[in-house]
Amino acid sequence: MPLKMDGVNDAFVIDEAIAFAVEGMSRLPRPYRPERKIAELKDILREKSPAEFTNLEEDARRSVDILLSACRHSDTS
Repeated sequence: MPLKMDGVNDAFVIDEAIAFAVEGMSRLPRPYRPERKIAELKDILREKSPAEFTNLEEDARRSVDILLSACRHSDTS
């Protein structure tokens, strides 16, 4: 199924997903980290303004932190 973007909201959701993927992949142990893919996805995000890029990165970092924290908490329950 091809990716279809109907408007600004769709583009923003995709940008958030890309930022989340970059953050998650960046946290993988070095032998498993797809550096080239991370760089390519960051290039897509750098088409945004510097402020938007920073916001996307910060939001993704918080989201991954929350996800990992929840995973660690569920492992100890």
